[in-house]
Amino acid sequence: MSFAYSRFLGYRKGADGLPEVVPEEAEVVRRIYRDFIAGKTIDGIAKQLTREGVPTPAGKTRWQKRTVESILLNEKYKGEALLQKVFTVDFLTKKVKKNEGEVPQYYVKNSHPGIIDPAEWQLVQDEMKRRKSKEGYHHGMSPFAGKIFCGCCGGAYGPKVWHSNDPYRKVIWRCNEKYGRKGERCTTPHLTEEEIIEAFCRALGVVIEDREKLAEDVRLLRANLADTEALESKAAGLTAELTGINTQIAALIQQNASTPQDQAVYDQKYNELAGRYQKGQKKLDAVTREIESRAVKARALDAFERELLKTESMNVSFSAVRWNAMVERVDVLADGRMVFRFVCGREIVV
Repeated sequence: MSFAYSRFLGYRKGADGLPEVVPEEAEVVRRIYRDFIAGKTIDGIAKQLTREGVPTPAGKTRWQKRTVESILLNEKYKGEALLQKVFTVDFLTKKVKKNEGEVPQYYVKNSHPGIIDPAEWQLVQDEMKRRKSKEGYHHGMSPFAGKIFCGCCGGAYGPKVWHSNDPYRKVIWRCNEKYGRKGERCTTPHLTEEEIIEAFCRALGVVIEDREKLAEDVRLLRANLADTEALESKAAGLTAELTGINTQIAALIQQNASTPQDQAVYDQKYNELAGRYQKGQKKLDAVTREIESRAVKARALDAFERELLKTESMNVSFSAVRWNAMVERVDVLADGRMVFRFVCGREIVV
């Protein structure tokens, strides 16, 4: 397996010529993953590593956002490898090109020692997609960003700094739209991070009272989500249909290029086939999105269950990882109560 060791933090060439984990560098990689799952942004992680003087994969002192992102996205850190991402187009000049389907790619599992658990790696990929979506808009350095909402207007809660230049400096969370709507003001209260954490622990304490039964329900729900046989069959049928239409279009174009045709008739046939293809592609895209959505939800339930089973009734505590794995969203009501919606679908009001 080809492995450019200098480009991958955490690895070096071993005595046998195969990838070997560098413990000190591997801990930096694990920290990057932990910090991202804990709610920090890619840019925030890069700035923190730069401030601390942690060397980059190239041995430099300044971390770039794209360097952190490449570490979070690379499947090599879970011990797997996608081969032939690039290929040589000129063996004399050694010019290489990104593989965009010109040559086959091969995915190899357990190709070398992993640094990140595959489940954690996938959790990061799902979280990255969530943050990039409008629904999961995320900013800042806190796990609370993008998860707490105003029960009055539906707007997101964001951090605000009080007394920023004196000893009474304090960070509070409140509705971002509290003073932004004409003629109205949201009546939901602001919250300190301590109040959010305390409310989370109380809600989690209620959830784990019937932990084993809840875990069983989660497994059943996950199994239902994983049953995509009907969707996969539908996708295969649509793919076959699109392949057939594409073949007809290619034949029509070839016939028009080689034999005199009535162009009005040709255009009508072409437009009809193209229209059918576009409709079929939309249907296939919808089915594909549904399959992926179910897979994402199933993985989220898996992470929820892991945290659920690790939580002892006498030791209900907060961690950013636990919060992100278990909490889907929180709605703050005007009377100060908080509605916690957990990933499993359970809602607790505290």
